[in-house]
Amino acid sequence: AGIASFVAEPIAAVTGAEHYNLLPPKDANASSVLVIDVGGLSTSISLVSGDKEVLHSSSFPFGGDTFIDALVSHLIRNFDGFQHEAAHGGLSRDGNSPLSSKPTLSDASALQRLYEASTHAIHELSNKTRCDINIPYLTMDLETRQPKHLE
Repeated sequence: AGIASFVAEPIAAVTGAEHYNLLPPKDANASSVLVIDVGGLSTSISLVSGDKEVLHSSSFPFGGDTFIDALVSHLIRNFDGFQHEAAHGGLSRDGNSPLSSKPTLSDASALQRLYEASTHAIHELSNKTRCDINIPYLTMDLETRQPKHLE
């Protein structure tokens, strides 16, 4: 069997939501659906009518990766184990826009663990309204020679 036809992604999303009964019952006052598609690098927002016609669609140059970068940056700024490095220029951002910049840290292993924990948190938030990020032994306190944990 061949492919009968292709449909635009927002229409496919609405059709899938209808199939799995994820949409509220049809109402004469609310016959359109707003579809938000968060991809890795971009986010698309489309308004789809009740008869499955795309009324309006817009795309923005930020997506899931941008949210993860922002979360990693937030963790770096607020974790006291990195305050010394951040205060002395070890923390930097490249690029002209906060939406296109990636956080950097001199400890590549700690940065990788922050990215893994942030990615896990974003995925966890797909099913929950809240999650905690805990990373034991993220770095060492150079003065006390004790491990620092992100909690």
